[in-house]
Amino acid sequence: MMKNRYAVKTCLIFLCIVFALWHTSPARAGISTMESLIIKSDQLDGQIVNFQGEVVGDIMRRGDYCWINVHDGTEAIGVYCPAEMVQHIKFVGDYKHTGDMILVQGTFHKACRQHGGELDIHAERIRIIKTGALRSYPLSLSRIYLAVALLLCTVMILGLFVYRRKVSA
Repeated sequence: MMKNRYAVKTCLIFLCIVFALWHTSPARAGISTMESLIIKSDQLDGQIVNFQGEVVGDIMRRGDYCWINVHDGTEAIGVYCPAEMVQHIKFVGDYKHTGDMILVQGTFHKACRQHGGELDIHAERIRIIKTGALRSYPLSLSRIYLAVALLLCTVMILGLFVYRRKVSA
């Protein structure tokens, strides 16, 4: 009898965890991916969408507004917003940095008339989910050894080339 209770409790806990994870997944929370925006672009054109991703590239200021690129892991989309919305963004993704992870809520445009027919989002709200950081690339000893070995080979080949020229001259 105790074993049955234990099994039932374990199954209930497992089901609760699975339901909680399913219920809070990005697809259920209404967060669009770039793929879904492209596939459903006709239906979503002019609609409010939520888009989550890493800020990459540069913050391009244009007067009182600016452009940022937000990368969701597969593709990036341009986000147009008032300049004050991006003042809290500390890191922009590039080779040396991981950009801030943000959640953008705004109007999706399949072919924005204001911006020459570009696919974009006009942000109404931007929230920083996770602050970016500096990336570190540790020095690999095996690569140093390989570089030294290749340098020695190059010097030996050059030495042989010079020696042969002197002998044949």
